[in-house]
Amino acid sequence: MSVSSRHSSPDNAKLQRGQACFNCRRRKRVCLRPPIFFYVLMVYEKCDGLLPCGQCTRLGAEDACEYTDPTKRPTVDILQEHIDELQTRIYQLERPRPGSSHSRHSSASSHVVDSSSSSPRGRGGSTGNLPRLTLPNDPPSAVIADLVDTFLIYGTEFGFFLNASRFREGALRPLPFGDFSRPTPALLSAVYLWAIRLSTANSPMHSPASSSSSGSSGHMLLPRPHPDEAAYLARALSLTSKGLFSAHPHRVLHTLQAEILLAYYFYMNERIVEAKYHAAAAVSLSLSSGLHQIRSVDNTLPPPIDRFQQGEYVRAWWAVFVLDACFAVGLLEPLGINIAAVDTPWPLDGDEYALDASSQTITAFLSGHDSLITGSSTTALVAKAALLYQKADELSRTSTGPTRELQQLYALVDAFRNALPSPTTLARPPTPTSTRELVVAHSLAHAAAVRIHGLYALTDPSAKITRLAAARSVLGIIAAVPMKHLRWINPIMASVWVSASRVFLEEIASVQARYQGAATLSEEEVNLRTFLVRAGPPLRAFERNCLLMHTQLGQTLEAFTRAGVNI
Repeated sequence: MSVSSRHSSPDNAKLQRGQACFNCRRRKRVCLRPPIFFYVLMVYEKCDGLLPCGQCTRLGAEDACEYTDPTKRPTVDILQEHIDELQTRIYQLERPRPGSSHSRHSSASSHVVDSSSSSPRGRGGSTGNLPRLTLPNDPPSAVIADLVDTFLIYGTEFGFFLNASRFREGALRPLPFGDFSRPTPALLSAVYLWAIRLSTANSPMHSPASSSSSGSSGHMLLPRPHPDEAAYLARALSLTSKGLFSAHPHRVLHTLQAEILLAYYFYMNERIVEAKYHAAAAVSLSLSSGLHQIRSVDNTLPPPIDRFQQGEYVRAWWAVFVLDACFAVGLLEPLGINIAAVDTPWPLDGDEYALDASSQTITAFLSGHDSLITGSSTTALVAKAALLYQKADELSRTSTGPTRELQQLYALVDAFRNALPSPTTLARPPTPTSTRELVVAHSLAHAAAVRIHGLYALTDPSAKITRLAAARSVLGIIAAVPMKHLRWINPIMASVWVSASRVFLEEIASVQARYQGAATLSEEEVNLRTFLVRAGPPLRAFERNCLLMHTQLGQTLEAFTRAGVNI
């Protein structure tokens, strides 16, 4: 049925999905509300398909009644674009900037506009103290290229799952902000935000307000935030909150990607409430879209348009799972995903996936019916390690004694750790991305062993030895890998490194108690201290990355000093 005939037919009592007018569709859906594990639907009267429809007529909004035509952009988007352009022009005329030179990143900041009308709404506490700022449609093309390339270097550490080449090509197209041939405005804004943050690595240092409470203010200062980072954040939040209401063909996948990026951004900045909010939004959106059941016969996702999007579907799900699993451990939260319902295959290095019917991907792995390593990409290894890490943490907090499930997990974790490849044993030369992914996979797997064997370390000498060996592996890998590959890494590593360091500090205290009164340090204590001195510099380097690591690693390094380990 054509758009025009639908609008003119009064007998069309039941419209097909997506054929309601823009206003009725917007009234039907409401913003996500924490805890966000499902969408809340408002009680509403259905659109009757007329122009104007009965709902808009009843509400006095006849002029605003509009139906989405997939071949063109909605009028509201075009009008908003014109408003943004006018606001930018007014700002440039009223506040001329001095003719000074700027870097590419600083030139992006010259496009900031004050506007109360663009203040983000509907995002819970996410916008708390943000200035009421907006940005124009896009920075200059040269700046866009710089921002996108800066982000893509480390994007996978923060859950970026889209095909990088295709995303970059779309982002750099000389088309208007919001054009359907480019990524959605919400996703572009989230990427720009992260690029601004990543580009501050060499900016002047400052002492964060919270460092006095962290106990680490004497050790390391943090890079000073980009002056317009808050404006980019406000823009990303505002656009992401409206991402699902657009007619963009990739609005679901791109909004999901933006939610993941925002969750990691807030977690890295110790804004835990907002981090949990956006993580829950990502889980909810992925489940409602059926990304966890791509190969199932009852999957509701539309078929991927090509093998690249097919790979994006798979990677999208596992990016959400890694986020949820790691946040569950780091924030002491329950897992928001029912692992028994997951049917999506593990991610591969390429974009070729067998879409045959299957079931219970995670359950098969945990029961030993799936290969540990064979055929796995480094992305899959991270997902499997995150799963083991979350299960080990869950059982370590709930188990009251040896159980069959715990024994099975013991065996699976140890087998997985032993089978993990190092970057030098990969079939293909390692890339910086694959190197970082292997560091994360090793760290999470060894941290799972620390959790499991820590249950009985006080009563079982063999468990104590195994726990120390696992903690040594956690800290040893970051000391062995060149730091040029690890400038930025998944922020969940902070809690992993802290737990491993705590094992060493406990062992030092235990040895000191056994040799109390000795004139010299025991060989055992010397070995422990020597290892920590070796692992200390990488930890100190990561301490300056972000507020989360500054706080957690700063406190750990202070504990090193109190224990007499000087780095």
